[in-house]
Amino acid sequence: EKDFYFVAVPNATMQPKIASQILRKKNAPEEGSIGAAVILPDENLLLPVLHALDDDLEDFNITMGLSLRNATLYTLLNLLFDLQQTTALEEKFKPKNVKFNHRTLVKILTHPFIRQYEMLFLEEKRKKPAEQLTLFDAKAVVEEEKNEGDIPKNFIRHTLDRIAESQSVFLSPKELFELSGNHKLFRVLFTPWLQQPRNAVRCFYELIDLLREVYKNYKNAIETEYLYLFFTFVQRLENILQQRENQDATEQITMRSFRLFLNELFRQTRIPFGGEPAGSVQIMGMLETRTLDFDTVIILSCNEGTLPQPKKHNSIIPFDALQQFGLPTYQAQEATVSYHFYRLLQRAKKVYFLYLLPSETYGADEKSRFLHQIENELVKLNPHIHIHYQQVINKPSPLPAELPPMEIPKTEALLEQIRKNLQYGISPSQINTFVSCTMQYYFSYLVRVREEEDFEETIDHQKFGTMVHKTLEEIAAELSANKQAITAEALQAVIPTLAKRLRTIFERD
Repeated sequence: EKDFYFVAVPNATMQPKIASQILRKKNAPEEGSIGAAVILPDENLLLPVLHALDDDLEDFNITMGLSLRNATLYTLLNLLFDLQQTTALEEKFKPKNVKFNHRTLVKILTHPFIRQYEMLFLEEKRKKPAEQLTLFDAKAVVEEEKNEGDIPKNFIRHTLDRIAESQSVFLSPKELFELSGNHKLFRVLFTPWLQQPRNAVRCFYELIDLLREVYKNYKNAIETEYLYLFFTFVQRLENILQQRENQDATEQITMRSFRLFLNELFRQTRIPFGGEPAGSVQIMGMLETRTLDFDTVIILSCNEGTLPQPKKHNSIIPFDALQQFGLPTYQAQEATVSYHFYRLLQRAKKVYFLYLLPSETYGADEKSRFLHQIENELVKLNPHIHIHYQQVINKPSPLPAELPPMEIPKTEALLEQIRKNLQYGISPSQINTFVSCTMQYYFSYLVRVREEEDFEETIDHQKFGTMVHKTLEEIAAELSANKQAITAEALQAVIPTLAKRLRTIFERD
């Protein structure tokens, strides 16, 4: 007898939790039992599954590796490459010509690795974690975080604030070094590579030294392993660069090729996990299940596009030529996955198929064709198969109890502020705000709580029109001061100076 459970899940993040609940309800393995297996067709769910497992589940084994492309270090390196691409827009690769875009700068400075470095840096200075600071402690820290050069000790936060305040779209390395007091971290991150892979390798070595200090006391074995593997990558790439230089090759490795090599190393390398091979629960990919049997099987991501994988033709050989000469195609890959899938069901007593309901979420494609085959074909061939349909309902959290209405007492100070505002008159927009919501009027015009301004990279039509208007005002004022009439000849004489006048007003305002 076989029991197949078709479990419909509303979103991908719930799949690991459901798998953990199934394992929790599963009784202790009986004598002669061959345990349970959690199958992950989507390798990106490995870490969520590990985090979802109960703490008391210790005898489990992981037979699949963790891809380095899921590492936070990988995202940091890609951000550094994106940052350095701005140098390619310059005519000459000189440090004085290089400027970095603020968007990539902010992403780098708010990256988890850099935030860890920031926390370590502040830990040494104030000896109290940020989350433990009271409001008055925080104010004291801000007052103390000025050194002799008037550079805050928390130079990372200072730089982010300065970028937001000045609305700077591009910043040069010199400006960044000045904001940080020429700190080593900024010298490592923001020294231009000038399109030279050698400079990138030097930057990576210095970055590894800094991050190694961060993770010296940080108990995260996976991230530490990421850092070590990255160090081996840099060594391999450095050896390749050295060999090319020794051969006096006419075509040196470009930054684009260097980045492709590094990405390929990240793609191919996986972190192996240790565990108990004879554990009661095995966590593995579909291909690792060959020749293995389990009493209970939990298969996640049973959706088209994941099980099986989408059709991909990555070969330079045309598909027709592959078929003609009997070479493997994506059809062979699908057949292999299909074989492992059905072989896994042969001796299993309970199989849970978790699939996502159709929606706009990640991986929520149509139910896998394998499940349709079980429903429409396999059940007819094997009457001992019993299919049970289940659906996970995501219950919304209960609404909080009704809060008492917010009331602002009319103190004498508040009334005085209202009188001051009325002395300067009241605009129609203020009247509309007061009529629609008195609380909004209070916060906007009395307390003066302002919305955070959007970062503008270009001049909008309103500002450009204002600058044109001011330019015309200046021209009219000059003509009036010189007692000249506004004639066609006078305007023709002013036209060559328009660009200069407009630039002057733009820089002034």
